[in-house]
Amino acid sequence: MANLELHENGFKYNDVVILFSSIKNIFYELGDVESRAIIHFNLKQPISVQGKPTYNVQFFRKFGFTYYDTSKREDERLEYIQQEEEAKEINQINSEFSFFVERIEQETPLRVQFPEKGFLGVHSKEAVHFSVTSECLVSV
Repeated sequence: MANLELHENGFKYNDVVILFSSIKNIFYELGDVESRAIIHFNLKQPISVQGKPTYNVQFFRKFGFTYYDTSKREDERLEYIQQEEEAKEINQINSEFSFFVERIEQETPLRVQFPEKGFLGVHSKEAVHFSVTSECLVSV
């Protein structure tokens, strides 16, 4: 992944350091057309991010899709090419994240959890998708 680095005793992103000893859970979710690939760290003790204490840190990469005016008539071939380019970009980003997750599991004692089946629910007056992992119920 671009700026998130795996070190001997933790992770480093610019000036933010996350030690292995302060990580409670790590979640990884593949990206698709509707959502982006995410690696989420849930921490035992808060760390300071931009001067604020936080227990949760997410790393993701946005997909660089360009959306077009749907009121215009376009060639089906052009639309097919655009969809293929989007799919390639999604697969490339997912591959980079998956490779990084594999490195985490091979080089550290940490185990990454993969949110699976879930349901819609309400949290803080907002409808969100909750997913189940082997140890947690999460909304990433």
